[in-house]
Amino acid sequence: MQELAPGILWKPASGVSNVGAILTNDGFVLIDTPPFPDDARTWRILLSQLSDKPILAVVSTDCHRDRMLGNSWFDSAVIVAHGRNHHSGEKFPHYIRRLVR
Repeated sequence: MQELAPGILWKPASGVSNVGAILTNDGFVLIDTPPFPDDARTWRILLSQLSDKPILAVVSTDCHRDRMLGNSWFDSAVIVAHGRNHHSGEKFPHYIRRLVR
């Protein structure tokens, strides 16, 4: 993981996707999420070592499944995504459909 600027974090892909996070005064905003459980767990541990603040939101940068599937591994009240993500979600399990309502 690299800190690009204070509170702006980037983790290069360990397999499929790069991920990022912005640490605000209230908590984290995640930019994409790792799609696989072990990678997601590692990302959560790295973030928790920086702050005990909650994950506030996840931003999915496109509608490809490597960007969407990992959202389910993070407890976020808000997921920000393009409207196309909802249509792509119809191809995946029901929890993906919460991307856009």
